[in-house]
Amino acid sequence: MEDTPIVQQIVKRVEKRSLEKGIEKGIEQGIEKGIQKVLLTQIAARFGAVPKDIRQKIQTSHNAKNLERMATLLLTIKSKNELKNLVN
Repeated sequence: MEDTPIVQQIVKRVEKRSLEKGIEKGIEQGIEKGIQKVLLTQIAARFGAVPKDIRQKIQTSHNAKNLERMATLLLTIKSKNELKNLVN
């Protein structure tokens, strides 16, 4: 394939889109990790040590909306039993 100005322009656009998608994905992952950390900190503050199974479920969740929902509902739960239901 020739390295013409049009080809160079197309390559630059593709590279830019790819970079933008990578940045967007990185931001999303950072938000998820931040919510996970806050959620685990809140659980530890309210109930003591976070059970391994609960920690694992939170750390493997990659759905920011679901993590936000858990963080909000955590404000209303009163027991470790309710906590287990929250993450399931």
